[in-house]
Amino acid sequence: MDASKKMGSSLVNLCPMGDGYDYLFQVDYFKAWQWLINGLKEVCSYRSDVKISLEYKKKEPRTNVYLSDVGKALWVCEKVKAENLGITVDFGHSLLAGENPAESIYLAAQDGRLFSVHLNDNFKDWDWDMLPASVNFWQFLEALIWINKVGYEGWIYMDIYPFRLDPVKAISQSLHNVKRIIFPSEV
Repeated sequence: MDASKKMGSSLVNLCPMGDGYDYLFQVDYFKAWQWLINGLKEVCSYRSDVKISLEYKKKEPRTNVYLSDVGKALWVCEKVKAENLGITVDFGHSLLAGENPAESIYLAAQDGRLFSVHLNDNFKDWDWDMLPASVNFWQFLEALIWINKVGYEGWIYMDIYPFRLDPVKAISQSLHNVKRIIFPSEV
């Protein structure tokens, strides 16, 4: 958080994806969730001038990640009760969790908990981090509409992993895809 502030940022994206389990009977849920909640309380109280944005994801690297969907992430925000704790809605993670990303954006925004948005795409089976709107065009379009409807003014990131593509061309194409949807007459 200190490094973030020194670099001129007031937002840290936190992905507690290692917090979870792989097998039944492997964890004590009471202790695990209390550790997570108490840890986040401590983090949030350390610097109230830096926002902590929880990025949820259903699986990977664990087969079951505690913060696996928007509902659990919002529940944790409610338990922690810190104004500087919010959520990152990653379009692909939302799809992977079986959610409608537009609805997840709406839910996160309701109490001012939508802190950042990641744009990408996938086939709903794995977090492929594909180019935005390359697979789920209509869900992507609705998500962009709801980003606007909820009055979101924060950062929107391209979270892609172009394994076999030129990274510069991939990000250029991603930006083109988004601009073409938002400003069709200008592209």
